[in-house]
Amino acid sequence: MQLANTRKPLGPLLPISEAPLKAGEVFGPCLLTPGRNRLWTIGEWDGTNWHDLDNGPVDPTHYLPLPSDDEDE
Repeated sequence: MQLANTRKPLGPLLPISEAPLKAGEVFGPCLLTPGRNRLWTIGEWDGTNWHDLDNGPVDPTHYLPLPSDDEDE
């Protein structure tokens, strides 16, 4: 998978159980599935729970890390 505005491939979807989560540390943004309404969503781990960008709770099964601005350089 590749975003239209980047030259770098994003990589495969990963099981949420493999996300490098640490209590109290933010991880993301990520492309998450399923999101609310069983669709894709962009969200993050807030150190305790997964949520989408509208702060709605999500219970994803897979994730794909999105590139940060630093990675585009």
